[in-house]
Amino acid sequence: MLSVSRVLGFGRPFLACCVFAVSVATPARAQPLVPRPHPSPRPPTAKNDRNVPALTPVDNVWVLALNNLLTLPPAYDGTQAFLPIEGNRLAAYDLTSGSRSWMVTAQPEMPPIAGGGLVFLRETNSLRALRAGDGSVAWELPLSEKLAIHPVWDNGWLVLAFATGEIRALRDLDGHRIWSRNLESPANARR
Repeated sequence: MLSVSRVLGFGRPFLACCVFAVSVATPARAQPLVPRPHPSPRPPTAKNDRNVPALTPVDNVWVLALNNLLTLPPAYDGTQAFLPIEGNRLAAYDLTSGSRSWMVTAQPEMPPIAGGGLVFLRETNSLRALRAGDGSVAWELPLSEKLAIHPVWDNGWLVLAFATGEIRALRDLDGHRIWSRNLESPANARR
């Protein structure tokens, strides 16, 4: 007569392990049912205000008529906004007063990037850094390669991702290359 363990190819050690596992699990199931304590009810609280708070300011601080359409999304740095507007211009506005600080001729291909007191513009064949205070040119680099995504500024670095897969970090103050690496695959980001 053949046993089940021999038909399946298992020996006595396997069968012993199975019997032990079942015997250990059985007492856990046989525990008596004991009611579990329920949390005590909470004391009544004050009536909640169901009015939704306003997502925008109640009063306008100032209103600005641009008289020109935005050509790209603006950039912000502290209390300044940098607006690319029709007519190949970039205008800087103080957000606390609503007054225009300066306006320069610019043809950005991508939204401007602002940080560290500078505004960075990717134009047709160059990368230009303008001083946020007066719009004067801090530095300009020739840049014929196509960018895969818009530049990113953080902590004194401007990072560029090219369509060829190269990543390049520049020092924001003078455009000096800090490092570069070719990843052989272009960056991808939501636009």
